[in-house]
Amino acid sequence: MSLSVSEVIFGTLAIVTVASALAAVESRNLVRAATSLMIMSISLAGLYYLLSAGYLSAFQIAVYVGAVVSLILFTVMLFPPEEPSGKPSDEAAGLLSFALILGALVLMIVNTAWAAAVRPVPIDPVGWASTISRSLLERYTVPLLTLALTLAAALIGALTLAKTERGEGEI
Repeated sequence: MSLSVSEVIFGTLAIVTVASALAAVESRNLVRAATSLMIMSISLAGLYYLLSAGYLSAFQIAVYVGAVVSLILFTVMLFPPEEPSGKPSDEAAGLLSFALILGALVLMIVNTAWAAAVRPVPIDPVGWASTISRSLLERYTVPLLTLALTLAAALIGALTLAKTERGEGEI
């Protein structure tokens, strides 16, 4: 049984995604957890790209790596973390929520089309991406620009707060 190059890359990205997600959850250091989250998001974007979803891959990098991880890092810089309580009730609540989410994911995976041997309708990825790009640029220009300006304002506000909290004066 010979594996193709794309299957090896897909398997490697899947392993990196799961390993970095576990590292993000298990890390006690918030900066390392955010870095693991960033690695997970980048490898997930690679998986999207291999699945012919280039637009979703670019969106994953722009939103999660560019926005979410940077905001997490700014939050970590602004507010020092508190020590975890380590109470048994906190651990029990975490295990219960993990079990519920895992059960929901297993149910979703079992009920997907590939598990039921149903073939999905083929999609033309080039036509699909151009249709979505055209819709974003023609129909949703104002909301797209509003979101971009909101993100820029949030980053500028976080930078301003970080500089004034450390006593470095105004920007």
